[in-house]
Amino acid sequence: MSGIIFKVDRKAIKEGEAVIIHWECQNPDSVSLKVDDGYQSAILQLADSGNREISITRSKGKTILTLRVVENGKLKKKEISIKVKKEKPQKARPADNTGRRRNGSCGKSCPLNNFFAKAKSDFGNFFCRMKSVWNYLPDKKKLAYIVLGLIIVVMILASISPKLLIFGLMAIALYLFWIIFKK
Repeated sequence: MSGIIFKVDRKAIKEGEAVIIHWECQNPDSVSLKVDDGYQSAILQLADSGNREISITRSKGKTILTLRVVENGKLKKKEISIKVKKEKPQKARPADNTGRRRNGSCGKSCPLNNFFAKAKSDFGNFFCRMKSVWNYLPDKKKLAYIVLGLIIVVMILASISPKLLIFGLMAIALYLFWIIFKK
């Protein structure tokens, strides 16, 4: 395929890691990327060229990235296979002879230790999923979420001290000017 470049920074990763793709196309009608992890697939619309980080949170051994380019009404595809190793689960710490966990603050098996360990694991899973979702969002939606978050922070600060409202609004305006002039 002449005029189409499609490559990744590495072809073997562990689940939860990300690859960076690079693509270049000359005057395409449209460019999209299909990400198939063996469980489900997603299609992302892309610009004519660029780089993008793709987070792979789970896979059936490999994830297939397919660049789809439509030029003059004809579909052209380039495919790259990423080998994905499953992350090994961490083993629980063994108990000592007294039935207590090592380095634990409770005397016997403490329900708080289990609660905090589960909460930490759940938060890690949630954070990983949100990071994956964030990577698939279009740039305009990312910008909208960032500005919305800034507005909420300014509203909270203004409820604490109304004098902070002007500084918050100026910060949002400066951020938006930076985004406009950056591109």
